[in-house]
Amino acid sequence: MEIKSKLNTDIPQKVYNIKQIKDLIDAIQPEIDAINDFLYKTRYDLHISTTTIIERFERDYGITPDESKTLEERIAAVLEKKNAKIVFTEERLRQTIIDNYGDDYELNEDWSNYAFTIILGNPERSVVDLQRAINRYKPAHLYSLLALLMGVDKIIINDQTIIISNLVRYCGNATFNTGVDPL
Repeated sequence: MEIKSKLNTDIPQKVYNIKQIKDLIDAIQPEIDAINDFLYKTRYDLHISTTTIIERFERDYGITPDESKTLEERIAAVLEKKNAKIVFTEERLRQTIIDNYGDDYELNEDWSNYAFTIILGNPERSVVDLQRAINRYKPAHLYSLLALLMGVDKIIINDQTIIISNLVRYCGNATFNTGVDPL
């Protein structure tokens, strides 16, 4: 909440009506407003998600600033880098999917076999950013399968018939880049 101090209303009206006081208050009020605006902007620049000076956070997280990207994309990249140090949990996985793809997905976990399947329902959105983010966060021993619903062909995944025509499969992460397609 923004706090704007107006001295002419903060003090009793009969004191403000004194000519010398009125002249003094009217002279310093623009500076008080400027200080309040500066404090308001500074408070929002302290947080990554509301900042207007993203370069500072990019430098802190070792990201090379890319002026061609929008402020929102740059903030998302910093948040992704910041959150990469967090333990990989189901909640973290779901948040990563929402942040990088949206909420049109279905997650099928098979934690006993160290695997999970993400079925994505919006063929208009790119899965490349989601694939990179998941591979950055998940441990190398987990198998992930990204399935994108594109048409009306059927395929069976985990004993379930799923309507799908384009299957994006990826195993491992950047640590284990073997160039071999998973089974």
